[in-house]
Order: sequence, then C-alpha cells, then structure tokens
Amino acid sequence: MFDLVFNSLRAFNMLGIAVGGLLLLGIALVIVGDFARWRLRAQRHEGTIVGVRVQAGGGKSRGERYSPVIEYTNSQGQRIAAESDSSSSLLADKIPGRKVTILVLPRDPETARVIGYTWVVIGLLMGIPGIVLIAIAFRGLEFDGYTLLVGLLLAAYFFRKLRKVIKPRGERESAGRFRVRTRMSRRKKRDAMPLWGKAEVLARLRERDRVNRKWMPGVAIAGCLLAGLGLYMALGMQQRLAGSAAAEGRVVALHSEFDPSGDGSSHTYYPEVAFTLPDGSAVRFRGRTGSNPPTYRKGDRVRVLYLPQTPASAMIDHGVLNWLPAAGCMALGALFAWLGAKGWLGIRRRGLTTPPA
Repeated sequence: MFDLVFNSLRAFNMLGIAVGGLLLLGIALVIVGDFARWRLRAQRHEGTIVGVRVQAGGGKSRGERYSPVIEYTNSQGQRIAAESDSSSSLLADKIPGRKVTILVLPRDPETARVIGYTWVVIGLLMGIPGIVLIAIAFRGLEFDGYTLLVGLLLAAYFFRKLRKVIKPRGERESAGRFRVRTRMSRRKKRDAMPLWGKAEVLARLRERDRVNRKWMPGVAIAGCLLAGLGLYMALGMQQRLAGSAAAEGRVVALHSEFDPSGDGSSHTYYPEVAFTLPDGSAVRFRGRTGSNPPTYRKGDRVRVLYLPQTPASAMIDHGVLNWLPAAGCMALGALFAWLGAKGWLGIRRRGLTTPPA
C-alpha cells in the first residue's frame, strides 16, 4: 500500500513539474514568436510621443499603468496617432515630445509597438526554467504503470476542462471577426482611459521622483551587498573544490522530513550517501539539499566531493549547479544595484524633485 501511494505521488509530482515546465516554455515561445512576427511583418517608422493613456490603479498613483500615444507619418504621408499595444508602470520613458522608433502592422495602422527587447528577454528568461523543469521531470520520471495511470487521469481531467472552454465548431467565430471584435474592444477600453499631456506626465513623474529618490540608493546598496554575498559564496566554493578529493558514492536511503506548517505535500526528501575512502573506510553522510519529489532514488550512483581531513562533511557533486546559489546571488544583486543606480541617476538627471518656480 505504501509503495502504491508513494509511487503514485512521485509520478503525479514529476508529471506536474513537466506540465509546469511545458507551460513556461510555451509562454516563452509565444512571446518570442510574437516578437518575431512584429519584426518580420510590421513596418518601421519614426514617431513622437504626444500623450499618455492612464489605466487607473488601486490608489493615488499606485498600480497605475501607462501606454504612450505616438504620432507618426505613414508611407502615404498621412499623420496618424497610434496607441501602444502594451503598457507598463514606468513613466520616465513616456514623456510627450520624446522621439521613438515604432513598428506598425499594415492591417492595423492605429496600433504601434515601441521597438525594444524587454519582452523577448522576459520570454527567454521564462523559457530557461521551463527547460530545466522538463529536464528534472524526465530525469526522475519512471515510465511504469504508475506513471501511465496518473498520466491518463491527468489527461482526462484536462480534456474535461478543455471541453468546457472550447466552443463547438459551428459556434466559433472566424479569425477575421475575432480580430475586428478584439480591436474594437481594445479601442473602446482605451478611449475610456484619461489622456495626459506633458504637464500631467511631468507632475506625476515629479511626485514619483520625490518618493523614489529616498529608497533608490537603498536598493543599489542592497544589491551591492547581495552581490558581495554571492562573491563570498563563490570564493568559498572555489576553495572547497580546490581542496576536495572525489569518490563514487551510492544513495543508500532517503530521509523524509515533514513540515507541519505547510500543505499536505510538505515532505522533503534528503538522500543518504555512502562512499569508501582510499584506505577502505566506509563513510555515510546526508545530502544538504532536499526536494519533493526526491531528486535521487535508492541505489543511484553519485559523484562525491570530500575534504580528506573531514570526510564526514562530504557533499554530492552537482557539477555546474554547485555554483548556482552564488551565481543567483550575484546576478540578483547586480540587477538590484543596476536598477537602483539607474533610477537614482535618472531622478538626478531629470531634476523634477524641486517644485517648479
């Protein structure tokens, strides 16, 4: 009975990880594909921001989102005001009068996309963990009867959900009608938003800058400290690897720890590994990193790194992943430091924190 429950839960978790990875990878492909579609099919124009549409948030300026209105001249010499196809909470790059390069699809000249790489970077960053999750799932997935049974149950569940969402063939609208309806709905929604000119944008930006200048340096300092912590971890790992010897080990047991404050799946599994020293002494140690579902199975062979003077403090060699915590800290710290410094320098350059005379 225990094997039935354990193997079924393991198969369910692994398939869930695979589905999550496929979902992330699918979103990444959609974002990158949309970026490629605009680059291949859209026309390039030089335009000027003439206003900003404002989508209200939950407070004074909290949660507001801004989309620029850009005026450009098309190939026939006509001046057209186009709405941006995306919005964001950033305002400093949307001040009216700013020159921008835009892309416009021929079938919708009143919708523009400001040229940039933010979304494609986000797509790629979503795709990387998606690939990692898929690799983890297939590494730990056993293609046995439990996996087949759980897979069929999950497929039946998703098929049932899809049947409720997808309309019968006779009730579906054509692609052309869908585009027209979506365009009209988007236009109606945009027309309901207030349109700010340069004075309103600068007033809101002045208000934001007055608040942000107080904590932007703190963000930069916190980023530097986090990057320093990552560097310290990297140096410690380098010293440990330089003084370590390698051996082949074998997973002899899995230790389960339960967190009562979590949900029903709050078991964490830690591998216990045994290996032999050159003098024939047997050593056992528990892996430092646990997971659910378990990363290893009993009997798996792993590479072990140990310090000759303290073999009981050995660790499983994860290859490049040994550097992941340090690299993550340094990357996140560098990002925070860059955002804080860039934000503070932008506030200083704009000089809007002092009320106009």
